[in-house]
Amino acid sequence: MGSLWDDIRKSLKEGLETVADYTEQYTKIGRLKVDEAAIKHSINRLFAELGGRVYELLAQDARSQVASDEKVSSLVGRIRDLEEKLRRKQAEIEKVKEEKEEQRKKASPQAPSPEPQAKSKAEPTKPATKKRRPAAPTKKTEAGEK
Repeated sequence: MGSLWDDIRKSLKEGLETVADYTEQYTKIGRLKVDEAAIKHSINRLFAELGGRVYELLAQDARSQVASDEKVSSLVGRIRDLEEKLRRKQAEIEKVKEEKEEQRKKASPQAPSPEPQAKSKAEPTKPATKKRRPAAPTKKTEAGEK
């Protein structure tokens, strides 16, 4: 009987360790994705500001001044910096995923990663058929009975 409880305890411990491991990974990735979204928002805001400035210059018929305008150059530089920061953040997300996968492989080299998978659509399911109820009896009117 003690062996059964030991097996249960061992299984629960392994399950909890797996849950903790995935929770840690997804928490790190979640934080990085929030940072990534903030960077994307900043880029979009700067693009809007840049578009406004370019429109102002074009409306003033200063087409030749667009590339040399200080504000345009500054905005373009800030956008480039944020795009680089975004690439680094995305690389960091991939790094976290790869590191955790490597740790899992080292911990149990024979077992594949138990990462949750979406249900496959390989086996089509038969649609449920509804049973039809017979129509409710209708009342006959005195005129209809004659």
